[in-house]
This record gives sequence, structure tokens and C-alpha cells, in this order.
Amino acid sequence: MRTFGRSAVVLGIFLLAAAARFAPAAEFTHRNSNPVRKGPGNYYPLLYSLPVGIQIEVAREQEGWKLIQVKTDSIRNRLQKDGLLADEQWLPKNCLTAQLPATDYRQLKIEWNTTSASQAGIAAAVRGNAMKYGGATEQALDSLAVLTAPLFSAQDYQNFKFETLAALQSTVNREVLRNRFGTYFRPYPVDPGVEGVGLGLATRLAKTGLRPDKELLAYLNMLTTFLVELSGAYDVPFRTLVLQDTLARSWSLPGGYLFISQGLLNKCTDEAELAAVIARELVHLVAEHAFYQTPLGQVNKYAESAMDELEAEAQAFEKRVPVDMKQYAIESYNFAIKSKNPMIEIDADRGAVVLLALAGYDPQAVARIMKKSSDEEVEELDQQEDLTIFQPQRQRLAQLDHFVQEHFADWRGSRNLTRFQRSIKR
Repeated sequence: MRTFGRSAVVLGIFLLAAAARFAPAAEFTHRNSNPVRKGPGNYYPLLYSLPVGIQIEVAREQEGWKLIQVKTDSIRNRLQKDGLLADEQWLPKNCLTAQLPATDYRQLKIEWNTTSASQAGIAAAVRGNAMKYGGATEQALDSLAVLTAPLFSAQDYQNFKFETLAALQSTVNREVLRNRFGTYFRPYPVDPGVEGVGLGLATRLAKTGLRPDKELLAYLNMLTTFLVELSGAYDVPFRTLVLQDTLARSWSLPGGYLFISQGLLNKCTDEAELAAVIARELVHLVAEHAFYQTPLGQVNKYAESAMDELEAEAQAFEKRVPVDMKQYAIESYNFAIKSKNPMIEIDADRGAVVLLALAGYDPQAVARIMKKSSDEEVEELDQQEDLTIFQPQRQRLAQLDHFVQEHFADWRGSRNLTRFQRSIKR
């Protein structure tokens, strides 16, 4: 009996240790705005957004998303009261950390509540910031809302993704690529302030005329979602719109707003080239090229480099010097509209190549569409005899060709011509 009792105690300790080992992990939100969605994807409806420092219990993980339960009692009670715990709760892995951040949600200037953090509350905050910082009007926002609203369901996207993967037949080792080119896979934290700036600026571009073809836009945005899912910004719902502009141009604005001109769309001859256009603008946003052109951006970039040398936590990169949102809006708009720094453009070219290779598309498509969109400029340069003239477009093409030959010379990705022709319907 004595031996049996001792064995039972040992067995009990073992079971307790095993239970602790395999119990759901507790983590904490570390961004100021942490979106909780109905499913594991940025295309699922937003339920609400959590503040920083909230304890989360993780049940399981799926492709960068975690099925969660809110453990902080005060927050959970409010969610329960407002009926927001009935659906599955999915939070991006990007938003979670194993240790409690230094800033607790109780220290926030505005107390968190489910009214302001709900889908409707966040939408209202975005619109307010669009008018305050982006110079938008109510009428312009209402007009744009028709084309920026969800244009496809989660099932539509799953079907699109299945068809895409079947056509691409990619055998790419994605982890190897992500490790080799990690700088292009940074998270892209977005809050109502940043998204509001982008939305307001988007209304300015939209004044030149948008193509209101919802079937085309659904195709473009599902392709955009597929590329975004492979990037570090997989949790952000990017939006792609088409401007009725005959010149071959594209733009990117804060918060995930991408624009392609009809002129550039006409120059694309397959889905790989279209994906290249989207990927370049996506890289501009994820790498925060516009932000780092501002004086404060330069300060933060320098600080991040120092922190990197000290092997700081990745989430610490998001704790930046506060930015003047109006100045940020001006710089972002200038970056999108005016001529850009050639070195930044080269960086976006390379990032697009990496992203296309990761997706299984032909990485040579970046150079092809770039040459098509700059034919007039290259022809003009060919007529100039002075070889000392700085030729940024030609320099970019040379740099891009060198990068592709060095890293992707033997890659034979897909061009996915059939679906492109069916979807574009020229």
C-alpha cells in the first residue's frame, strides 16, 4: 500500500507536469491596434481590435494566425457583454509576444471599449482620420467606399487560391527564401491613423477617375491578397484599384491602398507581369519607403539599425518616435506622386522579384513589365549621345538584371496566361 501510494504521487506529479507542458500557451498583444477576425485570413470580417498588453490564450495556429481566447478579465467581460465572443477569434501571430509589453492598456489615454474597437467603431475612426489628415470629404469617401468594400467572400478567395496554386505548381522552399531575403518580409502594423491617412490620400487619386468594374477589381484584389499572404504583411487587407489613366503608372499609399493605371494594365500580357506590378507597390509599403523619406523616419531608421545590432526583439521596432500625421500624409503623397529615389526603386524591384519567386510566378516578369512601362524613356535616352547623363531607368534595369541572374537565373516560374486573359477581358 505504501509503495502504491508513493507511485500514485509520482504519477500525479508527472501528469501535472505534462498538463502544464501541453497547456495552451499564454501570450500578450504588443501593438497599439491588434485586429481580431472571424477566420485565419485578412479577408475574413473584422470582429474588433484589442489594445496593447492583453493576455491571450492560444488554442492552435494556422498559417500565421492563432485561434485565441481573451484572458484579461475586464476586456473579456466587455466582449461577452456585447456578444462578440460567439464566433471564433483569430489574431495574427504578428500581434503577439511571449512577454507582457512595458505599456499596459490601462495606461492608454483613451480607455478601450468595444464600441470604439468594434468593426463599426474602427471604420468611423478611419474615416475621421481620412478627413482630418488626408484631406478627404464625406462625399469623396462615400464614392470610394463602393470600390474599397469587400468584393469577394472567404470561399471565393479559397477557390481562387486553390486554382492559383494548382496553376503555379510551385516547388519553392519558402523558408529558405524568407531566410535569405528576410528584409522583404517585415510585418506592416496598421492602425486607424495610418489607414485613415491612406484612405484620405486615395480619394485624391480617385478624383482622376476610377474604373468601376467590380468583377475586374475582385480578380485584382484576390491576386493582391495571395501575394500579401506570402509577405510579412499577411494580416493587412490591402486594396487594389484601377485609375482610368492612359500612362503606365502605379502608386502605393499608407494603410494598404494600391493603384494601377489602365495604361499599365494594358501593358501587362500575363498574370505574372500583373503580379509584378502589385508586388512592387506592396514592397514599397511593407519596407515603408515613404516613411523613411521623412526626417522622423530617418531618425527611426537609424535607431532601428542600432537596436538590430543589440539583437533587440522584433516588436521593439514598432515603438517609434511619434510622427506628425499631417506631415506624414504630405510626405506619403509626395512619395507616391512625384519621382522617387532610384535606390528605393531598385530595392522595390528586388523585393518584387523575391515575392514572385516565392509565389511561383516567373521572376523575370518584373523586368519585362518594367521595360514595357519605360519604353518611351529608354527610346529617348537612346537618342542622346552624351553617355555622362545620369540614366536612372537604365541603371535600374541593369541592377535588376544582375540581381535576377545572381539569385534566380535557373528559375522557371509560371505566367498564368489563361486566367489573366479570362479575367481582364480586353
